[in-house]
Amino acid sequence: MFGKIGITGDIHGDLNLTRIKKAIKEKYDCLIVTGDFGYIWDNSKMEIDALDKIEEMPITILFVSGNHENFNLLKEYPIKYWNGGKVQFIRKNIIHLLRGQVFSINEKKFFTFGGAKSIDKFMRKENIDWWKEEMPTLEEMNEGIDNLKECGNKINYIITHTCSDEILPQIVKFSENDELTRYFSFIKNNVDYDKWFFGHMHIDYHITKKDSCLYRNIIGLED
Repeated sequence: MFGKIGITGDIHGDLNLTRIKKAIKEKYDCLIVTGDFGYIWDNSKMEIDALDKIEEMPITILFVSGNHENFNLLKEYPIKYWNGGKVQFIRKNIIHLLRGQVFSINEKKFFTFGGAKSIDKFMRKENIDWWKEEMPTLEEMNEGIDNLKECGNKINYIITHTCSDEILPQIVKFSENDELTRYFSFIKNNVDYDKWFFGHMHIDYHITKKDSCLYRNIIGLED
């Protein structure tokens, strides 16, 4: 389906499209963003222009939600099925991979689960720059478990925004777990996976051979 697939961390609606241009320069056909895509934020003319520019670029963007997304705007996009799982098409080549889904891409299985808790929630205003939907519902978590069971709890790639309780302290000195990081701990201990990629922490760091935090780097899935 795709030739060369790359994966990167938070983009936060960069209007210069720096990371996407870099991915194209490095000959990637598809770029996966591990949350905080950020181009669905305020529906401004600059944001729409940026999305229009991406739509004309020779690349497909796949992303999971982060904690810095406008979930009210995301809700306006219809849910469709693509490669075995639920998605929202933001543009013809910009696809939001929904939570708890399993996708078949290039004969590999991808489990996706966006979202994370904002540590700066107290500084934000609900439905202006913070949305409660940054954290998953019980229904989304249960759907994820069911979809993993259907795959025999065996996945090639796990794509999330935050990480599990086991990994978090290796990145953040004063880490605080929550229902989502605990959920990811359950998955980590019960699912056979090849690689797990996440963002959120704004660092590029390979924690283990299987677990990587991404930010500005773009790495190939086969690297």
